[in-house]
Amino acid sequence: MTTERHGAFGNDDMMDATIETRERGTGDEDGRKAVVSALPRLIAQMEASGVSEVDVRVGTARVLVRTADVLAHAQAVVRTGSGDAVAPAEDHLFAVISPLTGVAYFAPAPDQPAYVKVGELVEAGQTVALVEAMKVFNEIHTERAGRVARLGVTPGQVVSTGTALVFIEVDDRPGG
Repeated sequence: MTTERHGAFGNDDMMDATIETRERGTGDEDGRKAVVSALPRLIAQMEASGVSEVDVRVGTARVLVRTADVLAHAQAVVRTGSGDAVAPAEDHLFAVISPLTGVAYFAPAPDQPAYVKVGELVEAGQTVALVEAMKVFNEIHTERAGRVARLGVTPGQVVSTGTALVFIEVDDRPGG
């Protein structure tokens, strides 16, 4: 495994990024490049919204960005292949991130109920949104259980890779 240091990102050098790639040909170079190029925008959105942890996947590349507290540096780790960068269950907001650019929707059709509403409980793996790209509707699932704190965008809004779609107050239930 190779490690590349990508320096500090964000205000007051509060976040930094480290890129790890596997050397056995399992890497996803395009996914890694997409994740690295999205880091500054992702971190800016985290700072603006007060989110303390974000987990993003592009292809087989994955990035986990965390802030421990106001004084500590956070790490962003990109893993290619089947890395297990899983967010721990802590009392904070978890952002469900759009893995692609497209139009965000929160219901399967305009005349159907929303997947989630603010205040509702969600389970890990539950569909919380759709992102339509090139006439294909992609289901977006949460990896964490908890209560929906707020929506990050409005229905029908164009979102880019790394945009926070839903913010979830995580809980400590098993599977959450």
